[in-house]
Amino acid sequence: MATEGKVRQFLEVSDLVEQMKKIVQQICEGMKADFEKHSDDLGATTTEVFNKLYNFIAAKMDDLILSLYKDFYTDEELDELIIVHSSSIFQKMRERTPEITNRLVSFLNENQEVIENEAERLFSEAMEKFTDLEKSEHDRSLFN
Repeated sequence: MATEGKVRQFLEVSDLVEQMKKIVQQICEGMKADFEKHSDDLGATTTEVFNKLYNFIAAKMDDLILSLYKDFYTDEELDELIIVHSSSIFQKMRERTPEITNRLVSFLNENQEVIENEAERLFSEAMEKFTDLEKSEHDRSLFN
């Protein structure tokens, strides 16, 4: 179990809390977009509600992440993580990750219809196999 001081040192070097908050913000923005797509436009009220939701979650994250890292790591392991997170290549990776994520999300959004069609096709195939399996089980039971 790590000490609180070591976890705080790691969190400062890693910028992990801020990265997690960005992910939560993206999730909330996605939820907001889905909500707006399937309900009446409430304009500023919708934005306000999802901003409050983000703030609620973000306020809880600091203590939760601190507690999780204390439970899952030792001070020695965190020392090693601090070295990794302090390296120039890791910092470069961290700087580029938001853009990579944005491009991935854009790809998924741009191809949403294709992805949904493929998911529908795969579920249909699975249901056909399930139906065929049920039918063959039923037919076997008639002969036993």
